[in-house]
Amino acid sequence: MPRRIAVCADDFGATASITDAIVELADAGRISAVSIMVHGPDVERGALRLGGQRRPGCSRGLHFTLTEAREDAMRIRLPDLALRAWLRLLRPRDLQRMCRRQLDRFEQLTGARPDFVDGHQHVHQFPVVRDVLVRALADRYGGGVMLRSTRPAKYRGVKAGLVAALGARALGRGAERHGLKTNTDFAGGYSFGATGRYRERMRAWLSDVSEGGLIMCHPGKPGDTTDVIAAARHEEYEYLRSAHWLADLAAAEVELSPFASSVTPRLA
Repeated sequence: MPRRIAVCADDFGATASITDAIVELADAGRISAVSIMVHGPDVERGALRLGGQRRPGCSRGLHFTLTEAREDAMRIRLPDLALRAWLRLLRPRDLQRMCRRQLDRFEQLTGARPDFVDGHQHVHQFPVVRDVLVRALADRYGGGVMLRSTRPAKYRGVKAGLVAALGARALGRGAERHGLKTNTDFAGGYSFGATGRYRERMRAWLSDVSEGGLIMCHPGKPGDTTDVIAAARHEEYEYLRSAHWLADLAAAEVELSPFASSVTPRLA
């Protein structure tokens, strides 16, 4: 029996090249979840292309954002945000307002609640942020929204370990207390500057990702000269649209599944 996992494309709406790549991959069934940056410059056009109705086989979530220079964000650099979070200097009232407005915006764009919530640069698991976010989701939607856990089920390199150390365990405990489900496993992190080995990396992740796990990706079409990870985005996009991706899924006996609370996990 194939293992069911979610493959989620992040940063939808950030640029036209990212939006177009994700829409194409979603239309072709090459990904099973889309994480939407609700104040991204291209999000309104992208939402029209993605469609207002829920897509069978592809879930839609909020890419909660605090570090971009946009409305309803902290507008500070990631290191500064992390320091303020760990020193507990972030004001819950400000975070509550940002969370509420980004959820309102998501519902306005899609006509529905999010299937899941994650964070741009994984900010959703930071101290203070995670407490506000988990409570807001539980109060607003009950247990009907998934939360992305960045905790891998096995060792997947230094970067994966560092990302998880930002608060994955504490986020999981908070989600459990409030009746919110998370993915069972997490993969997809690597140094974006080290291009040329994406298929090799993906095949390794597919070989051992757990049932109910999630692999994040960041595809984008070429042409965006302002994006510092444009080369990595293009490599991911080319692989995910290729026959190699389908062949690698089949060889690993993996089936794409939406990242949504309505998906019933299989018993071992």
